[in-house]
Amino acid sequence: DGQVLDVSRTENEDLFGLVIGGYGLIGLVLEVELQLTDDMLLTQTVTNVTSATFAAAFEACLAAGTAIFGYARPCFAIDDRYMVDTSMVTYTKVPDPDPASPLFAIQDMTYLALRKLIYDLSRSYDWAKTTKWDLQVQYGDEFNMSQISRNNLMRADIRIPGDYRSSSDTDALQEYFVPCDRYADFAAGLAGILRAHRVNMISLGIRYVPQTTESVLSYSPESAVFSAIMVVNHDSSTAGVEAVRDWTREITDLVISLGGTYYLPYAGYPTREQAHAAYPRLSEFIAKKNQYDPDHVFCNWFFANYGE
Repeated sequence: DGQVLDVSRTENEDLFGLVIGGYGLIGLVLEVELQLTDDMLLTQTVTNVTSATFAAAFEACLAAGTAIFGYARPCFAIDDRYMVDTSMVTYTKVPDPDPASPLFAIQDMTYLALRKLIYDLSRSYDWAKTTKWDLQVQYGDEFNMSQISRNNLMRADIRIPGDYRSSSDTDALQEYFVPCDRYADFAAGLAGILRAHRVNMISLGIRYVPQTTESVLSYSPESAVFSAIMVVNHDSSTAGVEAVRDWTREITDLVISLGGTYYLPYAGYPTREQAHAAYPRLSEFIAKKNQYDPDHVFCNWFFANYGE
């Protein structure tokens, strides 16, 4: 209705849980107050684990309290290492670094042309997937860079996955969330589905997401989760898109059976039943949406497909 409201954890808190993770359906966000943190120098460590041992290895890093960042990349070379071998990358803070160190300066991503070439070739050739994996195991994401500043670590270049154009095929992004203690089951189930449907996966990253209950549509409401961020290349014909819809629903069923969720804003292949199973508070969100915005001034494809 045109009102400007302050919304926070202590003011209009009912709206706060709807606006964050609300996909623009509650209102326009005019201003945001952010809390910043200091830049720091980090040391990268690459540890080779498996899908069965990754969760415990990562939990040990969390328990030690030394890791500032951490993620993993499962193997997607098409052989017996597929979705089993896993490269775990952690970053620990360098104590008392020289504040004048040139590593603090914002730098261009190293080996950008090589990274993009390997990424593009892995879209079409299995040997390129294997090469990409071998480089990942040896160097992690930062080629031969043992130390990096936090700001530089966060500045990944969007040109690598973001500029592919084709009239016959397309790259698609999907993301799934599973409880940490169910990761091994997820990896095994995902590998079976991807192999059965011959899915052309060109990137897969695993990140840690702490438990949060602040957003009504939180994707980690019950526990901390591992997020699987997956880029696949697929035929953009009608038959190709239908095939993606089918195996996406299989993965969604797998994730739900493990107590997990999926990221809502991507292509709406999951059914309404799957959406409500993954997000038990979706009905509550829709009811609040209709309360605050009965005329649906704010709408998007997601709400049209799952909410109206």
